[in-house]
Amino acid sequence: MYKFFNDIQLREDLAEKPKLYIYFSSNACGHCKITKPKVMEFAEANQELVYLIDSREAKELQEQLNIYSYPSMVLIENNKLIKGGVGAGQIEQMIKDGKSN
Repeated sequence: MYKFFNDIQLREDLAEKPKLYIYFSSNACGHCKITKPKVMEFAEANQELVYLIDSREAKELQEQLNIYSYPSMVLIENNKLIKGGVGAGQIEQMIKDGKSN
């Protein structure tokens, strides 16, 4: 399942869910346009919770997670940052790793 950014819902899910991904993208980014559908498909096919956040949203969260390039994705388990990836190649590897778990 994927969700679009909502600060209150994200905070609740971080507190309640043992595992979730956060995908950051920019509408002006060509690689983001290619990667985003793959992330959405991964979320739906593998019953993973993925938040989709636009570059103009959640600036404080992006700063906390050191997100300065797009596309970027992080895996959070039990409220701890487990893994992060920047760029299409690293995100596709995170998807592949997520499918095998």
